[in-house]
Amino acid sequence: MTPVSLVLGGKNPCYVDKSCDLAVAAHRIAWARFINAGQNSLAPEYILCHLDIRDALIHELEMCIHEFYGKNPQYSPHYGRMASFDQYRRVKDFLSCGQVVIGGQTDDSERYIAPTVLIDVNESDPIMKQEILGPVLPILTIESLEKAIQFIKKKDRPLAVYVYSNNTQVILHQDTV
Repeated sequence: MTPVSLVLGGKNPCYVDKSCDLAVAAHRIAWARFINAGQNSLAPEYILCHLDIRDALIHELEMCIHEFYGKNPQYSPHYGRMASFDQYRRVKDFLSCGQVVIGGQTDDSERYIAPTVLIDVNESDPIMKQEILGPVLPILTIESLEKAIQFIKKKDRPLAVYVYSNNTQVILHQDTV
């Protein structure tokens, strides 16, 4: 037998329904996206949510980042750095996609990228076509669960799909991705 390492990747979507507890969703999303400076293949790669809740979700995500890493994550002993300079440079380039609403700070000498949330990202932007593997989280607005499913199905099959909702019909939706 030959030992084998299998590296899987994908764009793992996260759908945040209007009915969910935003504080709970934000805690789980922020933890999963920003642990190990986002270098995790199972982390949520982007959020789909309705415009009505986007700003409240951003606020909750910011509160979670402060809770996990303090007001300045660069000085937190609990926040990591990018594994290599090439990876750092690739992820840093994603910061030009959309508009930064949380974070965005970088430090080349430390390979540091702050936990970052982006809005106004286009589906054609590089961050939506490549696996991020870094602490950057785009939020895209979507009108409905059906539109979210259509959006997700246009892309390659993800490793994971995250759904945050208090509505059982949304959670148990029969249309698989």
